[in-house]
Amino acid sequence: MLENLNSYLDDPIDGNKQDDEVEIDLLEIFYVLKSKFLVLLTVGLLIGCLCGVFTKFAMTPVYTSTSSILVLSKETTLTSLADIQLGTSLTSDYTVLIKCTPVLEQVIKNLELDISSDALRNSISIENPSDSRILEISVQNADPEMAKKIVDEIANVASNYIGDKMEVIPPKIIETGKIPTVQSSPSMKKNVAMGFILGIVAAAAVVVVITIMDDTLKSEDDIAKYLGVSVLAVVPDRKDYVNYKGIFSIDECHFKQEDGIIADATISHANGKRVVTAGGNGRLDAVSNAIKQYFGISYELSFYEEHSLTRGSSSKACAYVGVICNGKTYWGVGIDADIIKASIEALTVAVNKIDELKNVNECKDERMVEIMNYIQANYLDVSLDDLAEKFFLSKPYLSKYIKEKSGMTFGDIVKKVRMKKARALLKSSSMTVENIALTVGYQNVEHFNRLFKKAYNITPVQFRNQK
Repeated sequence: MLENLNSYLDDPIDGNKQDDEVEIDLLEIFYVLKSKFLVLLTVGLLIGCLCGVFTKFAMTPVYTSTSSILVLSKETTLTSLADIQLGTSLTSDYTVLIKCTPVLEQVIKNLELDISSDALRNSISIENPSDSRILEISVQNADPEMAKKIVDEIANVASNYIGDKMEVIPPKIIETGKIPTVQSSPSMKKNVAMGFILGIVAAAAVVVVITIMDDTLKSEDDIAKYLGVSVLAVVPDRKDYVNYKGIFSIDECHFKQEDGIIADATISHANGKRVVTAGGNGRLDAVSNAIKQYFGISYELSFYEEHSLTRGSSSKACAYVGVICNGKTYWGVGIDADIIKASIEALTVAVNKIDELKNVNECKDERMVEIMNYIQANYLDVSLDDLAEKFFLSKPYLSKYIKEKSGMTFGDIVKKVRMKKARALLKSSSMTVENIALTVGYQNVEHFNRLFKKAYNITPVQFRNQK
């Protein structure tokens, strides 16, 4: 339904209606990414696995062998502080000389390597541990044995070359290279981790771009936000919105005028039928309260719209109902020749979709329904003694029974019924607050006001003045 309005955004008639700027809702993007968490994780794992396979079978393993030399200023058994300082300063010169072209060409000649001096230089790394005269020469090669041969030859040739050219004591080789058994690169763990992270980032980027570029209307709020128009009604295009049979149904309903509207609703549920009595400020509100009472759930009847499908005496009525439960809106549509029946059907469809209803016990306690009906009918003067006598139960057992089945005490239930009656009278009558308090069983209007505000966070007068 909403998709049909998307063309409105592209209407060229009103040039001021559209901006070229793209509005970015960071909160919306966050929730979109959160909803796509499993997709992002899957993409990350897939890319990580592909990187692992590529590393294993497509990349050439490289091995590193290391040799160490000691820089000497003079050959003696005694070493002074000046000798140490001089040796340390020479390490920088030696680092350059070791990788100079004459040394590398001599190594290539001695080992008969099929490689250029530049390529060999790129495979060499030299490190000097801090505050030491030691140079660590490392060579990388695809062949572990060749890596050892090259690093040892570099150490030998460089030692002789440095001693000859600088006319100093040649560096001493203190450790020759070893044949490596473990490849130094590529790192399987590192590549897999990088692939995993890049996969998630790339997938997230795609999701963000799609979200930002998506200018379709997805909800009634989008219509008001982007088009600046109010939504009067929404026509669902799914079959399960119209006369949908779910967890329960209302087979029939009888109404009477008594301090508002009283509904006797026959609810079919779990292969059984129960008549539930409840009041409200209108017929649909009374039926809604009966459903709430029966299932022990709470929701808000937030939207109601009705219209005729055709013209004439035989036309059918169509009703639309929306209810809100835990911040989520549920919709229902009812079609019948009688507008009241269509409205009740729409309400039933909407409530049947509430997630909480799925957790309701399969069979509603019949005795508890009868107790609630009796309280509804006798809320002005009902007492626990009356109930105990009516249902042939002891007061302690009855009190415990009501608490277990409804989650409320007997007194709380009576107050709740009275407050609902008061609310209906505040909306449907011109009675004063004092008279309404007396009508629902409270002699003290101040006490009534306190109870009403505690129940609805608003005073009776404020409730009546609400639009």
